[in-house]
Amino acid sequence: MKTKQTLIAALAGLTIPIAATANVARVGYAYAQIYQANSTVTLANVSRNDGVNESQLVGLKCIFPSNDSGAKVKVLITTDAGTTNEKDLSITVDPTYFQQESTGAGQFLSDWVPLHVLFFHTLLVNLNNTNLGTATINCWASYWTSVIPE
Repeated sequence: MKTKQTLIAALAGLTIPIAATANVARVGYAYAQIYQANSTVTLANVSRNDGVNESQLVGLKCIFPSNDSGAKVKVLITTDAGTTNEKDLSITVDPTYFQQESTGAGQFLSDWVPLHVLFFHTLLVNLNNTNLGTATINCWASYWTSVIPE
């Protein structure tokens, strides 16, 4: 019995310093709506000043109206702008194969699309519909940032 108590105490002694220095994730959630032809709107604009711990754009979700008339939206993602780690990505979201509501307004719904885009300093996510048709499109982005507790 004494060996079991000693083992538990030793394990607790090892985990307490780890828990005290562990990073904490802050979850973020952003929303934007695009509806004017040939326009760009900002979905997420995140800045971090430490640049030490990584953060991540986790996913994207969009809803298109039932009468979208073939409209699409381009998602423009820029991470760590102005640094040697800068990355520019672009995804065109087309609701053609999205699930359509059987009740309600008959909107076209995407599930959460996993992206897993890492960044250290900045994240900018824009929606653009230039030459992609016009409809009222609602999009959400989820992300987390890692911080060291004080």
